[in-house]
Amino acid sequence: MTRPRSLVTAAMALAAAATLAACGGGGGASRGATGDATLLLPVAGGGNGSLATAASVAAPVVQGRLARMGAPGGGPGGLTVEPESPGLRLAAVVDPVLVEAAGRKGPTELRAVRATAVGACPAGGSGAPSLPAGRRCHTLGERIAGVEAIAAARAEMQPGLGWGVVVNVTPGEPYTALRTALAGAKGSPVAVVADGTVVATFDATAVLGLKVRIGPGLTERQARRLAAALLVDDALPSAYAGTSSPDATPEPGPFADEDFWLAALSVHVCGAWLADAPSTPDASGIHSHGDGFVYAHPANAGEAEGKATLGLWLSHGSWSATATSLSLWDRTPHRNGDTCPDGRPGTVRWWVDGAEQTGDPEKHRIGNGQAITLAFDPAGVDPGPGPAAARLPLPRLAPEA
Repeated sequence: MTRPRSLVTAAMALAAAATLAACGGGGGASRGATGDATLLLPVAGGGNGSLATAASVAAPVVQGRLARMGAPGGGPGGLTVEPESPGLRLAAVVDPVLVEAAGRKGPTELRAVRATAVGACPAGGSGAPSLPAGRRCHTLGERIAGVEAIAAARAEMQPGLGWGVVVNVTPGEPYTALRTALAGAKGSPVAVVADGTVVATFDATAVLGLKVRIGPGLTERQARRLAAALLVDDALPSAYAGTSSPDATPEPGPFADEDFWLAALSVHVCGAWLADAPSTPDASGIHSHGDGFVYAHPANAGEAEGKATLGLWLSHGSWSATATSLSLWDRTPHRNGDTCPDGRPGTVRWWVDGAEQTGDPEKHRIGNGQAITLAFDPAGVDPGPGPAAARLPLPRLAPEA
């Protein structure tokens, strides 16, 4: 049975509690969700008759989902969802993130994560892909629970620390059942899975309360996805997709005095990993603490949004990384054609989340949770994501006061 629930869409940001202690906070205001998705199209189905029947059955379910998610006009007499060949018509402009969640075929479930690899899942493999697509491939374990016990989910921003999703659990037996299920999963990350895709993963080692926060740990868009997914506990006769993708454009952050992002950075030179980058001055919100991460929680507009680049961080350490040369903390310049100790010439290459990039690494805008690899190696050497990627912290489930 579906219970009345509400959602204020927003987001999460990235950092473990110990990490946050190293960096200060600030003020800031939340950003509203925008979008233009107005039509859901069927992903799969039979002939026109079966599609029309499926759409008629799906319309009230989709409308109920959107109302629970807090879509504008979702109350009585507001937003309507009607069958319209070849899918469903929404009688209002709705955030594509909500449309994405509302059009999924099956209910969201929580599953154990056995392993996570950086990059896209291999074609034809058994891994579960992440959102956004191509960033991670997860090997999932047993189903832990559904989300029927979740009464409400909303996202809140903690200025300077980023965003977290606040979750309320229905008291009584639903709470007890979910708490027992999560307690049994301690030791493994938990994945929030929607139609076989991992919307988010989190650390569930804390004891579940009636009101908890998941975070910090995601971007605004990813957190809106998480909050919306946690409110989908029913099924549709077929899956639907929005006319616009939430990931059609990159996210603009990090925003000053608001977001708190981390990216893992590893450097491979002539067959060996360099030590983690040294600390850089905290005076900038784009800095490092010597732990393998680049921290991006801008303190002013001059280092926020598109200005939060790898080059800005490198400049604080008097380092540089171009498409043809690296000059980093090993104090040895490496230029295309220079030879490694084994006598073979090296070349600069770089990757983000397992995908090789081109151009100048310094122009790359830092993204939350990214695994960035810089390398100077002989031809044919692919070092992989690097040791720092495995240490990126997950958002945590923790009691909310």
